[in-house]
Amino acid sequence: MNKKNISIGTAVGVAALMASVGIAIAQKKEPRTAKESYAMYNRDRLVKAASDQLEGVNLELVRSKAEFIIDRSVEEIQDAIRNNELNYEILTAFYLDRILTFDQAENGINGISEINSEALELARKCDASPVVEKGILFGIPVTVKENINTSDMITSVGTYMMRDYIPAEDADVVKRLKEAGAIIMAKTNLSELANYMSPKMPSGYSSKHGQTLNPYKPLELSPLGSSSGAGTSTTANIGAIALGTETTGSIVAPAAYTSTVGFKPSINRTAGEGVFPLATSLDVVGPITKSVTDAVYGYNAITADRLDRIDIDEVRAGSLNNKRIGVIQDDHEMTQRAIDSLRQAGAEVIELKFDTSNIDNVPVINAEFGPAVERYAKQHSLPFNTLDELIAYNKEDMKTRGKYGQGHVETAAAADNNQRLVDETIHHAASYYDDLIDRHQLDSVAYLDYAGTLVTAVAGYPEISIPLGVDKDGAPHGLTITAEMDEDEKVLQLGYAFEQHHQGRRRLSDEELKANLKL
Repeated sequence: MNKKNISIGTAVGVAALMASVGIAIAQKKEPRTAKESYAMYNRDRLVKAASDQLEGVNLELVRSKAEFIIDRSVEEIQDAIRNNELNYEILTAFYLDRILTFDQAENGINGISEINSEALELARKCDASPVVEKGILFGIPVTVKENINTSDMITSVGTYMMRDYIPAEDADVVKRLKEAGAIIMAKTNLSELANYMSPKMPSGYSSKHGQTLNPYKPLELSPLGSSSGAGTSTTANIGAIALGTETTGSIVAPAAYTSTVGFKPSINRTAGEGVFPLATSLDVVGPITKSVTDAVYGYNAITADRLDRIDIDEVRAGSLNNKRIGVIQDDHEMTQRAIDSLRQAGAEVIELKFDTSNIDNVPVINAEFGPAVERYAKQHSLPFNTLDELIAYNKEDMKTRGKYGQGHVETAAAADNNQRLVDETIHHAASYYDDLIDRHQLDSVAYLDYAGTLVTAVAGYPEISIPLGVDKDGAPHGLTITAEMDEDEKVLQLGYAFEQHHQGRRRLSDEELKANLKL
């Protein structure tokens, strides 16, 4: 097998990016973020919301069904229900019980930020439903990130100002999930304003809900953002599927650091209506799950165009054999592990170095954030109309409303809406990636964690992060596999083939969760 070392400018390794965690990452010359600390601002209310629903429920019976739920795919869960080994009420109660046990316990993960008070009743209705032909997501508890509108739960985007805001209607993606029969069980915490609040703010922190912890190494390993709650709750088996959002890495990065699968579709593949905007040219909704097949089912439920749905059998038919995969090289032990595994699966690996020095997501965000918020605020009757109003409100009590500052918001509020710069930046990222693919006849470019997402996310291209295992320090990592625009099926096929070959998900047992969180 011909191994080539192709140098393309300056390598961007994980270590370099770790110092620049922006939206999920990818900001340059970023000030060091503050150290994470315990902060749970809604615990009593959430504990009550879960406990009230579980009153009178036989929790001993519920917990005895763990073998049919823990790390099981949606298909396996539905099979267990068809075989009368489980029902939707027990399934939902199981997840609510885990919220109390692992997420909202003192010093818990704190990835769940809202709970649907009707979740268990909805599950009972699913059990009683006369529907014969039930879709794959019928009765399946799903969580959604708290920048996605739900008409029955708060959507704060992590801000203190919106801590009581309940939208008048669901986001399009939520409507589609409900049409598929899914139960919207809970909302997940996010890095405030999709991690564009302050350069000093740790990922997973919001003024409304507090700090989400990475259960693998709490307070040491970042949960990464901004879909931090989606990744951490999913890895702890709270909900079957989570919806996250990504502007630059905010799906694949938390997935990599929580040993889950994160799929960011091509731009415009999923509807953005009813999702609080950051940069509309980059924002995408996508699933975080425990397997590629679940990611396919989650994506198919929310895709904006039914013609863009992906056949699960086509995904399962994917192979790495004779595929040319360009891997961004660095010195991390896990990158070599990924390369070795890809080769064992039959792929030809071409080791690359990436140059992102001329690609920057920040000008795109600064150009689009303010105008997008003004449009969104008017359409959805927010408690503020502009970023300037939000900034002024926060300044009245920064200790509560902006603990780590609001430098990003202030910069965006003062920026010009330079659409030409936005278009040029996106075009440059896409051209850079396409040229790389064409010049070296690659099927895909892959990288450790989020080392190349500044290019692929700004280009609007699909990405999927597949669990790679844990390093010598016990920290999980993922291999992110990418492709060109609208090659979503290819990304899922390659991701599925790698997942099946590598088997890299490192699930924490309940005993490990309790020990790590000191519960």
